[in-house]
Amino acid sequence: VRDWLHVQPTGRPFVIAKCAMSLDGRVAGPDGTPLQLTGPTLNQRTHELRAQVDAIVVGTGTALADDPRLTARLDEPVTSQPLRVVVGKRPTPKSARMRGQEYRQFTDHEPEGVLRELLAEGCLSVLVEGGPTLLRAWLRAGVVDEVRWTISPIILGAGPTVIGEDMQVIPVRVERTEVVGEDLLVVGAVSSHARG
Repeated sequence: VRDWLHVQPTGRPFVIAKCAMSLDGRVAGPDGTPLQLTGPTLNQRTHELRAQVDAIVVGTGTALADDPRLTARLDEPVTSQPLRVVVGKRPTPKSARMRGQEYRQFTDHEPEGVLRELLAEGCLSVLVEGGPTLLRAWLRAGVVDEVRWTISPIILGAGPTVIGEDMQVIPVRVERTEVVGEDLLVVGAVSSHARG
């Protein structure tokens, strides 16, 4: 219901931006190597969230570096998997684990255009699981409605940061915080006046 009500005035799907980071805001190792930052309990929550959305979006950088499956994997059978979406011009190998029937790639980097196409395909909710470049672009475009930030109890000291230093101020209204296993989950609504 929430997603349908959101689409009516905005003309686009409800967008959730998800990111996992260390205590010092790093999202990968010092040399950019992908790291598993969250514990098993929070990983299970991620799969539950994936099962609730219509599409998951990553950039080509994440697709090529991590080769993610981007599927919802739960103990009980999942009746419908989200559409797996890659944004970027670099080709995704045919052997990539996310490829298959429910897969799309958009070479247009403009978030609004991607969302229009996804809405036309029946997607009312979108989960952005990309790296810093994709997250930054979608936040700047003002199309993110909710953030789900997870903070893991580790200090990496070096490595890429979640957003970078050239981001404008974006107010977020914290809706809940929760300790999940050893990780902290922060869920917030992006203030409407911060978008657009």
